[in-house]
Amino acid sequence: MPAGRFILFLFLVAVLAACDLQAQNTNIPLNGYGDRLLRRYAILDTSLDLHTSMRPYGRKDISSWMQKNYGKPTNTLESYDSRDVFNTFWLRDDASEFLEGFQTGRNKPLLGIFFKESANFFHTEGDHYFVNLNPVIYNSFGGTSDSGKLVFENTRGLEVRAGIDDRVGFYVFATDNQATYPGYVTDAANLNVQKVVPSLGWSKPFKAQGFDFPVSRGHMDVQLFEHLSLQVGQDKMFVGDGVRSLVWSDNAREPFYVRLQTQFWRIRYQANFLSLINMNQPKLPDNRWRKKYASLHQLNVEVLPNLDLGIFETVVFQRNDSLGYPTGFDLNYANPLIFYRSVEWGLGSPDNVLLGLLWKWTFLQQYAFYGQFVLDELRFFDLTKATGWWGNKYALQTGLQYINAFGLDFLDLQYEMNLVRPYMYSYSNDNGSSYTHYAQAIAHPLGANFAEHLFTVNYQPLAQWNLSNVFFTAVSGADSAGMNYGADIFLNNDSHVQDYGNDLLQGFRTTTLYNETTLSWQFWHNTFIDARVVYRSSTGTQPIKDQEWFFSLGVRMNAVIPTFRF
Repeated sequence: MPAGRFILFLFLVAVLAACDLQAQNTNIPLNGYGDRLLRRYAILDTSLDLHTSMRPYGRKDISSWMQKNYGKPTNTLESYDSRDVFNTFWLRDDASEFLEGFQTGRNKPLLGIFFKESANFFHTEGDHYFVNLNPVIYNSFGGTSDSGKLVFENTRGLEVRAGIDDRVGFYVFATDNQATYPGYVTDAANLNVQKVVPSLGWSKPFKAQGFDFPVSRGHMDVQLFEHLSLQVGQDKMFVGDGVRSLVWSDNAREPFYVRLQTQFWRIRYQANFLSLINMNQPKLPDNRWRKKYASLHQLNVEVLPNLDLGIFETVVFQRNDSLGYPTGFDLNYANPLIFYRSVEWGLGSPDNVLLGLLWKWTFLQQYAFYGQFVLDELRFFDLTKATGWWGNKYALQTGLQYINAFGLDFLDLQYEMNLVRPYMYSYSNDNGSSYTHYAQAIAHPLGANFAEHLFTVNYQPLAQWNLSNVFFTAVSGADSAGMNYGADIFLNNDSHVQDYGNDLLQGFRTTTLYNETTLSWQFWHNTFIDARVVYRSSTGTQPIKDQEWFFSLGVRMNAVIPTFRF
């Protein structure tokens, strides 16, 4: 069945099921203010019914937390720190459509129309609907050590949240963008002929060294049954509790997806069916990019109130006819409850399956120990005998979060280590099954064959102020002189340098150091003035800027700062 028919089938099921059920949902932007708050409160309060390794979160997750902790609308929060009060009111206002009975931050409307609610530029509602409209603005200007180059970003757009009959939710985010970036970002975009801006997508030239591109994402959410929802859209997602994900991250451009998700008892389960773009093969004769597809299952279980365990499986594949045109989504992978490895084996297919484990242990209401183990391929004999077989491909993440560190309220620290073996995520069929999308890595931006140490600091000294710092150092075994040492996941892994004797960080050593400091003042709901300083250095064989710093000052409204941490 072609992908379009499969999606239409699911859509019709959703419409029929919505006839007598309720409770729509909309996603919280990844890495936004609400996203960070929920992850923080999940450590402080283990009763929060939130499976943090499945992102983006929904505004219903905010509602659940608010109802559980402040279930009486008369709760005045008088005994709480002013920063907690500010954050709680922020969450309340950001999910006002789900918090009936809670007094939202209402104002005297501007011109009698605008800012009826402090979190929404325009709000209207009736017995069977609501609509929230908000402008999206991000304007920043700064300098760089790259010959005094001007760095700026100019983003304008619109965000829409809406619901109908308490049954169907809609979300749309659309912007137009022009930007010039630091030299290392420009160099990375120029490495591919499509001029793909890291994590954003294809662009066209803007003036001398700039980029011009649109960004759009959105979804429709329907509650099929009391504990089963369907979401169809185009957006990013993130698997895991770390700063990085070794499974699926927000590194690449938003893919189109269909998502089934259920939550009951101590279990949350999701099945994702995705349409990806393979930019590393020539375009089709009709000038379209070639398609490939992916499916991802993830099961999380709250084994104890403070211990979450998860398993996942994901597959990337392509299906083309003799002329190279896509034949659609393979329905063998549309079953949301089957193991992909057995399907792949039964099909005799060249598809790329990953399996793995997730964990998060929260203790003392201050700490969270988390991690991921991702398995691509493994021969136990070669592992125990340390033969260095090239096909032993796996990745490991471990990390620790420390909330209210050293007795200082709202000082949060995090350490994370990531290791990825050579040739991980790559494949042999011209990126038809590699873990890539839109000329970007789906998981970690460094690809494979690296070791990384990452530290973050986040401090909220006053209610409306936030200071953060992100630092990482990574060592990679880079490819060079036509030799495939396993770092570049876009290369055909049949070209590996040797069958045995392969080790982590083999090849030409490249060391990358990155530090980013941001001071933000939130003077209106989700509206910030940001001052940033970034330093990056790279020594080795990478064909991008070897040392650079830049600073910027900007204002943003209903937007997340684009980050390029590679």
